[in-house]
Amino acid sequence: MHLKNYVLLILACALLASGCGKSGNEAPRAEGLGTAPEASTAGTPAATEAATRAAPAQAANRSEITTSDSAIVIKGSGSGDVGPISFDQPYYIVKVKYESPEEYSMLQVSYKKMMGATEVENDVVIAGKGDEITRVFGAEKEDQPSKEFTFIVKSAGSYTIEFIKPLALDTAQPAPLTVTGGQGYTVTPLVKTAGNYVMLRFKYTAPVDAGVKGGMPLASGALYDAETGELWVKDQNVYNGNVQSQGGITRQKPGIYFALISCSKEGGTWEATITE
Repeated sequence: MHLKNYVLLILACALLASGCGKSGNEAPRAEGLGTAPEASTAGTPAATEAATRAAPAQAANRSEITTSDSAIVIKGSGSGDVGPISFDQPYYIVKVKYESPEEYSMLQVSYKKMMGATEVENDVVIAGKGDEITRVFGAEKEDQPSKEFTFIVKSAGSYTIEFIKPLALDTAQPAPLTVTGGQGYTVTPLVKTAGNYVMLRFKYTAPVDAGVKGGMPLASGALYDAETGELWVKDQNVYNGNVQSQGGITRQKPGIYFALISCSKEGGTWEATITE
């Protein structure tokens, strides 16, 4: 063996024996992390702890909750639990705005509740990037003064969620009431009936392509009880081939109502009448 190679071999052996200045039992330390745990067999507590430390962390939810006489507003970003929040009204009008850098990102807001002995997850709203959505949220407080909710938020962007308190019942106007509007969401003023019957008549008033059958609705309207938030007349949908729809119900007593109208068609217009 050449003398040069022999010297190199002796140096290599010396380095391996010394661990380059470290103890032979000490694992390398990554930047910003503590000393790695000792080697362990999979399934042991030490291995489980090591795997947990190595798992990637989820994006933390950052949210701010503000409460006023008229609304509860949540502004935030990321995923996680928000709450608990106390609700003292039987229902709220929920308005949601969502923005995300991801093209196909979705916002999902839900909460857990018990159905008998089974825990289920109820959606409050699901929205896509750029969406502005309005819904009716029943607080399910029944005879309780208030009820607390902790919301499960799944989000890759930023969101604003407004829980708007119901309008005062004494603002209701006598039926009939006709409201017109366009693209987006509209909550009508309150309407009161003298009798037990109530009807929602809904008509799309913008130009349509009458040759198109089916497809997604151009607009939709639903009628709610203004005292409880309960849905009484389900979605009245209008289409290119059918621009009018109506539905009604007879109750045990006169009531106070509002309609929630949505129109997805750009440039669309509609007319809604709450009557008896």
